[in-house]
Amino acid sequence: MSATYVLDTSSFRVFGNYYPESFPSFWDRIEKLVADGLLVSCREVAKELELQSSSEHLNAWVDSHPRLFLDPTKEEMEYVAQIFRVPHFRQLIGVKQVGARPVNRR
Repeated sequence: MSATYVLDTSSFRVFGNYYPESFPSFWDRIEKLVADGLLVSCREVAKELELQSSSEHLNAWVDSHPRLFLDPTKEEMEYVAQIFRVPHFRQLIGVKQVGARPVNRR
């Protein structure tokens, strides 16, 4: 049984340092993991990369692999909701992510 790798934004940003012409075996292995369904991510990561990535080759690669970035399942969303019921974890969500305005604390 093989492991499935679930990558976050920071993992993909590191990929931006691996230029395909300099590291072809790295990209060949990544492509194999994707083809075998062993590397996945979520749509929020794709959105974050669209805003944060300055690597042209990474942006092109992400754009060419839309099926890699999955929508969360109902069960996953319920689990995330449980996590964010804990006040300490709510600080992980920025103002932009919740679409709210910052509170003016004078």
